[in-house]
Amino acid sequence: MNKKNKYTISAFVQNSAGILNRITIVFTRRKINIESLTVSETERKGISRFTVVVNCTEQMVNRLQQQLNKVIEVYKVFISEDKDIIFNEIAFFKMQVKNKAANEKLQKIADSNNARVAHASAKFMVIEKTGSKEDITSLFYILEPYNILEFIQSGRIAILKNEEGMSDFLPEGVI
Repeated sequence: MNKKNKYTISAFVQNSAGILNRITIVFTRRKINIESLTVSETERKGISRFTVVVNCTEQMVNRLQQQLNKVIEVYKVFISEDKDIIFNEIAFFKMQVKNKAANEKLQKIADSNNARVAHASAKFMVIEKTGSKEDITSLFYILEPYNILEFIQSGRIAILKNEEGMSDFLPEGVI
């Protein structure tokens, strides 16, 4: 039986209405769960990057790549393992602040966990943490006893560890 691994799929696509649906349906048809999905514009106008994290076999991820390449708006798809990319996530923790001592305690926790206070008021503070999923989860457990009012975490963003830029991989004529 093939072993499942974590893969990061980076797909460069034409930014058009409905592309999210056409991309995600490739995963749905194969019953592959998307662990993380982030979409953003690139340095090239009209081109977006889909960063998708999946946990599946090498055979499954290669089939995904083949199928994604068949989507008309897809220019290029890269499959990467963690060793081949630089990646991070971001999270915000909205924390209740009851007094100055609590404020100072939360500030110290943020500082000691390489996080920063993104906003502070008399009643709450927002702590921002950038790092791996494990770094963010660790801070979550540290902050949990201090009354987390809200928590939100992004999906993974990733960039290849190579010297080429995106334009080196795009077909001729793509702006």
